[in-house]
Amino acid sequence: MRKNNSKKIEQSIGDRRIPGRGRRLSDKFNQIVLDNIPISLITINDGGYITSVNKYFENNSRIKDYHNHNIYKDKFFFEDNLADDYKKMLSGEKKIVRREHFYEKDSQGVGEDRYFKIIAVPYKDKDGHIEGAISMALDNTDAVISKNKLVELNKILEERVEQRTEELHNVNKELNKTLELKSIFMADVSHEFRTALTIMQCSLELIAKSEELKDDNLDLFRNISTEIKRVSGMLTDLALLAKPHSNITARLRFEKIDLNSLIANVCEKLRVVAAEKNITIEHKYAGKPAKIMGNIEDLEKLLTNLVRNAIKYNKENGWIKVWVAKAEDAFCLNVEDGGFGISELDLPHIFERFYRADKSRNRKEGGSGLGLAICKHIAEEHGGYIGVSSKPKVGTLFVVHLPVKFDNGYF
Repeated sequence: MRKNNSKKIEQSIGDRRIPGRGRRLSDKFNQIVLDNIPISLITINDGGYITSVNKYFENNSRIKDYHNHNIYKDKFFFEDNLADDYKKMLSGEKKIVRREHFYEKDSQGVGEDRYFKIIAVPYKDKDGHIEGAISMALDNTDAVISKNKLVELNKILEERVEQRTEELHNVNKELNKTLELKSIFMADVSHEFRTALTIMQCSLELIAKSEELKDDNLDLFRNISTEIKRVSGMLTDLALLAKPHSNITARLRFEKIDLNSLIANVCEKLRVVAAEKNITIEHKYAGKPAKIMGNIEDLEKLLTNLVRNAIKYNKENGWIKVWVAKAEDAFCLNVEDGGFGISELDLPHIFERFYRADKSRNRKEGGSGLGLAICKHIAEEHGGYIGVSSKPKVGTLFVVHLPVKFDNGYF
């Protein structure tokens, strides 16, 4: 049977014999190749009848007797109009290439559902007329099933990701709402506390002016007044950090500001404080305006906090230098001092709320621990950022990057 099949295939696809002594060796080689390749290989004539098959087809096909078997009457070729493609090919159209041809098990449940990759090409006689075709079918069921499983897994994964994303979005939405309510509450409470402290401060000042107040109680009243001012300042700082800022509300409060004018005003106000330690404050003015869009009150608070810290953590007879430098799309506000510096251990934490680098300082000198956190907040509110470099016993340099132009443009 195998020998006859080989001859039929050889006759169908053309004469491939090698002349002379190599003819028998060539026939044997062709037979070995055809019978051992893991592909179902058949030839058909121009009427659709199978003329020859290889051994792989015999072992794996449901067709037990292929002689005079017409593919147009076979269930395998009924699937997905495959038979029509063969008719078109044999009538002169292009070759057939199907990557996933499905072949369902028979009605009695015999066999398995399989997928095949099919390639069929016509062959012609010496005059160019189509005599038949060579058809190859490769069983790629495992690859197709694996691919389908992967597609299904990806679909399930996408659904889960979409579900988790939606859940996360809802959680973030609720969290933002809670944070907004918390910010409003903090701002309202801070306002009420500051109002009460203002009343207390005014009452103390009236008592201090009373003729009945003894001199030895003046220090007590001054201490109370100082603490009231300190707590009021902390509440102001907390309110600034707590209040909600949207881009729209923040920009509505912005105006054109010359940073050199801002530096001059702040330095002038704080020279009196610096004089107590005989510290000089120098405004290094280059003679050119440095204009940005910003909130004058917030930027003044930022600069005041930096210069006050430079005074507080400076040496007697020390120095402070303040200036503006132009960057690519920003102005850099620089505050440098020759003071005590900041240790490497403290440096990563100084912008955290309530963090104090020098925990040995008393309440009056130490502040609330919110100053640098507020500076960072204000810088970010203006679309910029703040950085620091420091060396213990040498000094510290703070640099605030403030963009000249925001996304929607001001200049």
